[in-house]
Order: sequence, then C-alpha cells, then structure tokens
Amino acid sequence: MEISEYKADDKIYPTLVWENTIQLINDKGWKIDNIIFTQRSTLKEQLKAFIIETKKALCYNK
Repeated sequence: MEISEYKADDKIYPTLVWENTIQLINDKGWKIDNIIFTQRSTLKEQLKAFIIETKKALCYNK
C-alpha cells in the first residue's frame, strides 16, 4: 500500500495505491481461485465467514 499525493491545477490530491495477490487456476480456462489481501484474510475466508454469519441470522430470525 502506498499513500502519497499529487498536484494538479494548484491543488494537492491524495493518492492511494495497494497490492493484492490473485491466485489463478486453469480449469478449462483461467479463473480466479482466490484473492489474498495484505493485512487481512483471503477472499475465500471472508466469504465463508459471511455465509456462516448469514446462516446464523436466518436461523435466529425463524
């Protein structure tokens, strides 16, 4: 992640740049398998947690 600034039209604007790692698999063509975020969990882990919490909420509201 890079935070910097640039100047245009005599004004200063913030710039934010970050990097993530994208894991690809070749399953009858290239597909995104996962995204690894720096400083956080992976996309798969976040989606699993979301599904678990959503299921809990749905069961609780019945």
